[in-house]
Amino acid sequence: MPPRAPQSLQQLRLRTLRIPRPLSAVRHQVRHRHHHQHQHGRSLRGLRCLVTGGSRGIGKAIATQLAAHSAQVTLVGRSEERLRAALRDLPEEAGAGQLQQHGFVAGDISTKGFWEFLVRSLHLCETTGGERAPFAPGVDVLVNAAGITQNALLMRQSAVAIENIVQTNLMGTLWACKLMAKPMLGQHAKSKKEEPDRIGPSIINVSSLLAIQGGVGSAAYATSKSGVLGLTRALAGELGPLGIRVNAILPGYIETDMTAAMQPAAREKALERIPLKRFGDVAEIADAAIFLATNQYANNCILNLDGGMSAV
Repeated sequence: MPPRAPQSLQQLRLRTLRIPRPLSAVRHQVRHRHHHQHQHGRSLRGLRCLVTGGSRGIGKAIATQLAAHSAQVTLVGRSEERLRAALRDLPEEAGAGQLQQHGFVAGDISTKGFWEFLVRSLHLCETTGGERAPFAPGVDVLVNAAGITQNALLMRQSAVAIENIVQTNLMGTLWACKLMAKPMLGQHAKSKKEEPDRIGPSIINVSSLLAIQGGVGSAAYATSKSGVLGLTRALAGELGPLGIRVNAILPGYIETDMTAAMQPAAREKALERIPLKRFGDVAEIADAAIFLATNQYANNCILNLDGGMSAV
């Protein structure tokens, strides 16, 4: 069945929130920001970042790090309730009398219609008071972190489950890259004239160790994430000459709600295969995303973060 495009702004549900922070929290965030700017050398201040899967797990961790580095973050996901909760957790900084303005977009990222509508509508946001507010158009950093999985042997897996996994993990990422690339290029050309030293645009795709290693019971998931890896490599060649860097992160076992559902025996078996003898933390994946966003020579950079599992 072909995807149905959202029919109205109400269906897409664009929101921004401004959430006051105690002065002590702002001071802590400023110290945190300066520490990271010193570490990475370049600031993300003022950059507009769109993070799919931003309401939990790896996506939320990446969004939090981007916000801590002074970026303006828009979270994207299906659940408005989870997005709203995640939005309230994003750090904000004081500056020029205003706080950072973060927002969220609720919708089905797996469909072409969603992304077409988002491209047309991102310049407008509806505040919690129901008012229309200006929202900076364009995206500097696109992070495709949304993903779903289901552990099952392919012969036993339903067609619906297979289609959902491939549509969300692969097609959602493909449509995002295809339809966001043009506005990113337009924004890049404009920003380059106004701020020659501004960090250039980039796309960061979250793939998986299973994209290169496979795994029993993960045929559909591994297929989708292998596709994301292939897409990343192809786009690095296509978009790199135009000024958009495209990179990927391949996490191994990370402490998220997905791994929390593992059976104890399966968890122990996985730990035995990891040289570091632990699962990774979402903050460690977020650190890699900051590196990819700030390093201006990183293009077709594939970062394995698996505790050494891919080496044994």
